[in-house]
Amino acid sequence: MIFILLALNNSFGDAITNIGHDPQAGRFTDVASIISKLLTYAFPAGGLVLFFFLASGGFDLMTSAGDPKKIEQGKEKITSALVGFIILFAAYWIYLIVAYILGIKI
Repeated sequence: MIFILLALNNSFGDAITNIGHDPQAGRFTDVASIISKLLTYAFPAGGLVLFFFLASGGFDLMTSAGDPKKIEQGKEKITSALVGFIILFAAYWIYLIVAYILGIKI
């Protein structure tokens, strides 16, 4: 949910047209600003993928009708989604900490 809210704080059209772009110079300024802008949209996209994997795993569990193979597939999807969430969450906070330490404007 946090990732979606972060994405909504920025105007998508402005972000795409101005990624690392200095309008006065007419060129891209640095790699850090490009990566910073792209990560602003990569984390919400990862959150949406997480949601769909959790929903898919839950659907597999609900429609398994007692089939052990389908139950195991659902459990694996949910476990993988939760591990992915932990990795995504850690990556986001590492990104914020590194940006703060290096003084990168987010």
